[in-house]
Amino acid sequence: MSLVLIVSTAATQALVACSIPVTVAITNRGDAPVEVPSPDAMSPYEFSLRDMPTGDGRYALSAFAALSERNQDSAPAPRYEYVTLAPGATLTSKHDLGALAPDDIAPGAYLLSVSWRARGAAIESAAVPLTVQPPNVIDLAVGWCPGDQALTLTLAHHTQGNQTEIYQRSGHEEAPLTGQLFARDRLPAGVRALTIATALSFAPCAENRWYATLGDNVFAAGVAQCATVFMRIAPTTLPLPRASLYEVGWQTETESASFLAAGLDAAGQFTLLVITCHARAAQPVVMAFPTGIDTLPATWCATATQRDEGRVVDVVLAFASHEGTAIARMTLWPDTGTSQGPVTLATYPEAIAAVGMPPVAVEPTGTVDLLFGPTGVDGRMSLARIALDGSATLALWQFIAPPHHNRKRPDAWVIPNANSERPVVLAHIEHQIVALRVGDDSEWREVASGHPQAYLLHVVAPDGVVPQALWCEPSYGFVQRPLDV
Repeated sequence: MSLVLIVSTAATQALVACSIPVTVAITNRGDAPVEVPSPDAMSPYEFSLRDMPTGDGRYALSAFAALSERNQDSAPAPRYEYVTLAPGATLTSKHDLGALAPDDIAPGAYLLSVSWRARGAAIESAAVPLTVQPPNVIDLAVGWCPGDQALTLTLAHHTQGNQTEIYQRSGHEEAPLTGQLFARDRLPAGVRALTIATALSFAPCAENRWYATLGDNVFAAGVAQCATVFMRIAPTTLPLPRASLYEVGWQTETESASFLAAGLDAAGQFTLLVITCHARAAQPVVMAFPTGIDTLPATWCATATQRDEGRVVDVVLAFASHEGTAIARMTLWPDTGTSQGPVTLATYPEAIAAVGMPPVAVEPTGTVDLLFGPTGVDGRMSLARIALDGSATLALWQFIAPPHHNRKRPDAWVIPNANSERPVVLAHIEHQIVALRVGDDSEWREVASGHPQAYLLHVVAPDGVVPQALWCEPSYGFVQRPLDV
């Protein structure tokens, strides 16, 4: 056949789950005009990724296969459009392998080629190298967005050039648990003391999502949809020498979002900050709420709601001491600058392992889950659910830490920020990720193995969907698994 295909990549390296732009050029080397695929319509090209060391096929990607995956194999037969290509002419088209892949393309070195079956014959391009690398994640923020009924996450990737890049992904109606990673921001070289947040919306926001970063004591934020960043808030120095962001913020509307930060002020007092961003304002509004406490909490969590009197943020703080753990609550009204507390809700003799509550409150009074332990030779643990006003313990589940042959204890624990009927506990022990759903029939089960360096564990409990475990691992970047426990 007189047609020649050439595939090229914008870069020879790409990050897992990110956009992978490629260009296909088709040239007519014959003497007569030829009908070829239109670059402005659905593409019939098929892309192949083969393992570079072995040549084994790993991925076969096409627009129709992606459409069939989204429609659960019910997509209608493809109707392609064609244009006439004159002798000697070349036509180019742009494609995104990341958008065509139903799941994240795994890290590895590949050979990429493109083919097209036309008139019973197939033409294929020469292969070009493509390396997919895992992000070097230094922080990960994850949440279930009730407004869009989708998972959203933001991650900070530290590059080999000593810079930090921010990426964000959001699920959508057809795929609420997945989505592409899109670049959001790049921080100045050398910024490493970084925490990030992704915003959750109270109402549908059509994937318009705010994100925020806090490097050293400089806050920055932006709002974006898919690959488009609509606005970036100018970097703002916060009145705390060192602070950290709570991993989720709150969108009351597409144009506005609030984020929560905490840290010690110059006098050594623990202080909460509510940082409100608006798309029509270049600078955020920062509201400080001193606690009168001169120590950092061991862990903390927060929930927000929109009431008649405006925004209300409830913060639960777990303070560790030699006597055990004190659980305190502080309520913030950012619109008026007033607060209440901290008020001690309960004191426990055990050490706190994790806390969790829904980040978006439905009712004025809610609950918080508290994970304690392990204690004793056998590794006793308990998960208590208490009323947010401290009036009662609503549930108490007791269980034993995951067994191990040499009595090693897990090095990371996490529970979901959700009011599940029976919460899930996730842990990392040596090379395993294990999970347990509390209750009379509770039993530790392996979620994954071969992850000795897993870190930044998360559990998300989406509405009506199997809970999801997420964690980071240097060899994979970040990993997401359903929790069938």
